[in-house]
Amino acid sequence: MPVKVKSQLSAGASVADLLGAADWPDSPGTIILVSHQPALGRLAALLLAGAEADWSIKKGGIWWFTNRVRHDETQTILRAVHNP
Repeated sequence: MPVKVKSQLSAGASVADLLGAADWPDSPGTIILVSHQPALGRLAALLLAGAEADWSIKKGGIWWFTNRVRHDETQTILRAVHNP
């Protein structure tokens, strides 16, 4: 699997930067985002609650999201969380 480093994931990234770098929700494959707070916490809040909020994600933490379409609506699923 090729690895791509994208500048949109650097410190100071916005949620829009992260979504764009991941091509969420349209990417057909597995994407691993490695970035910084507060953008990662805000992204998790947007995906799960529908609005950006200052959620905490621990350094080295892993959050596994998937998405699906049900009844013509895209849904985000949190599959697992692993904190160090």
